[in-house]
Amino acid sequence: MKSLKDCLGLKNKTARKRRRSLRAQRGAQMDIKNKGNTAEHDSSAEPESPLAGKSIEGLNIEKAIRNFGGDEISYVKVLHSYVTNTRAVIKSLDTFCDGNLNNYEIVIHGLKGSSASVCADELAAFAKSLEKAAKAKDKGFIQKHTHEFIAAAQEVIASLEALFSEIDSENPKPIKDKPDSSVLERLRVACDSYDMDGVDSAIDEITGYKYESGEELVFWLQENVEQMNFSEIVNKLSDV
Repeated sequence: MKSLKDCLGLKNKTARKRRRSLRAQRGAQMDIKNKGNTAEHDSSAEPESPLAGKSIEGLNIEKAIRNFGGDEISYVKVLHSYVTNTRAVIKSLDTFCDGNLNNYEIVIHGLKGSSASVCADELAAFAKSLEKAAKAKDKGFIQKHTHEFIAAAQEVIASLEALFSEIDSENPKPIKDKPDSSVLERLRVACDSYDMDGVDSAIDEITGYKYESGEELVFWLQENVEQMNFSEIVNKLSDV
């Protein structure tokens, strides 16, 4: 269960995530502009239109792509972050809806903002109504509707995970035997120095491949990068 300290840090995490998304947009645009310069880049290039023909109920994909300046690749990356963070945060709502409403308000405010940022507009509106109830100390409304919100969020998460699987199957990654030790070391150093650009660069390179061994480590690294658990990553990679 997340502590109050974790929840108080949610706003800062959301702000950092938005800064990372902006860097990702700029980086992806440069990648597209320079695509084809090297054979190595061509072998691991991501699709330019991974969301073509895709739709998810409750997610305004067309609006989001416009907000991202047409950069679908960066939007998909932010959706991955959204799924990881939302799955973790909604677990705390059950506890807070029966307890301190100030804590509940902090959590639901963060979910409202992160949902709006990816154009999950229905969830954002739902979160806004729960935030309003928390401000008014309307415990009855919160207890009645929080479980509905959690179920709606879980449905969006499940739909997004299915979308990710579909995108991966349509655009299979190049295969390596295992994660490159030099890139893992770059990630460790970047996490240790809190170098966000370095972290983003290393994890993007690591997750750009499918591995014959080490997939569990890659999945663990990706989840913990999204949650910014940098000290845990440093400890983990120190033993690799």
